[in-house]
Amino acid sequence: MRGIHLMTNKYNLSLETATSNCRIKKKNYYAESSTYVILNYDKNFMSFDDVNTGLYRSVIFSYPEKNVVCFSHPKSIPFSVFSNKYPEITDNIFINEAIEGLSINLFYDKKLLKWNIATKNSIGGKYWFYGKKTDILSKPITFLEMFLEGIHEDTTKDLANVELLNYLSVDYCYNFVLQHPSNSIILPVKSAKLYLIGVHLIRDNEVEYIPQSKYQAQFQHLNGVILFPNSYNITDFGELPTDKLHKGYMVTNMETGERCNIKNKQYEDLKSLICIKPSIQYQFLCLNRIGRDKVDEYLNIFPKLKKEFCVLRNLYDQFTKRVHHCYLKKYVYKDEEPILEKYKSHIYKIHHTIYLPKLNKNTIARTKYREVKAYFDNMEPRELIYILNWDCRNL
Repeated sequence: MRGIHLMTNKYNLSLETATSNCRIKKKNYYAESSTYVILNYDKNFMSFDDVNTGLYRSVIFSYPEKNVVCFSHPKSIPFSVFSNKYPEITDNIFINEAIEGLSINLFYDKKLLKWNIATKNSIGGKYWFYGKKTDILSKPITFLEMFLEGIHEDTTKDLANVELLNYLSVDYCYNFVLQHPSNSIILPVKSAKLYLIGVHLIRDNEVEYIPQSKYQAQFQHLNGVILFPNSYNITDFGELPTDKLHKGYMVTNMETGERCNIKNKQYEDLKSLICIKPSIQYQFLCLNRIGRDKVDEYLNIFPKLKKEFCVLRNLYDQFTKRVHHCYLKKYVYKDEEPILEKYKSHIYKIHHTIYLPKLNKNTIARTKYREVKAYFDNMEPRELIYILNWDCRNL
């Protein structure tokens, strides 16, 4: 990847300006006989329209030179804002699958004349995520070792001895998402994989966004080592597949570098549910079957479960509403669109146990949401746990 020149969106960054911004966190970092300053915006005080602060999602300056050495993608904007700004999917709009995993940035330190990697707020990768479950008798695998596995290299190697890096231009920062069996988040990971999701040209304190269409072809000889997310050529966002369990989609304007994230509701629900112990799920469903007022009474006595119960109530309500929506699509609107397997048996039972018996009684035979809700409310809690954890079992 050498000598790419393209007039695209450029960002002028300044260490002095950034450190004077109260919404940007500063961290001095010493690694590899060099000093760096890592800047990350504080997401608790961020607004989507604060473009300048949003540039500092993860930026690393050399010190005392105060030059940018590493740059990650800026903050994305809400889909509603992006779609209003760019209502049509033109040739400049690029859509790809959002990859679940760890963000890793590869950069070249021109002072030390060597490659290095960085996570969001650390450099070198010779550390691991504290709290990940590992064999107590074994040494945890570091992010650097995971990265080396991702590019099919010996994990004992130094980056300076990795032949693959000789093919990369030292003027660019490369943004990856790393997947590794030892660092899975929600979805299962069978082997180490490295996805290239961004490239930025760095000249002193000016960073230039490079669209994927300009660099992907130059990595074809590394096919199988450096991977790319699946991309989609569509004319309407409604055409995006909804039956696949993944993180979602990234939509990028290739002229400006602006991005938005379309979240996969199925993934978000699974992410929320998988964090709650089955015993707490069962407790909530038992109380909910007695009556919602019992849930509120319980939380008045044991408020520490308020957050988990709130998540479960939301997931339960959304699930029942989706079943009702799928029922209407199939039996009322006669929509031929495939229905997810986890809903099929329920809409069949609802049709044959609620709708058809009403026809035999010559009554108005509309199936209302409250009837679908009652269908689930009357189930045993153990049945509901099985139903709500459908995606967890199919990982």
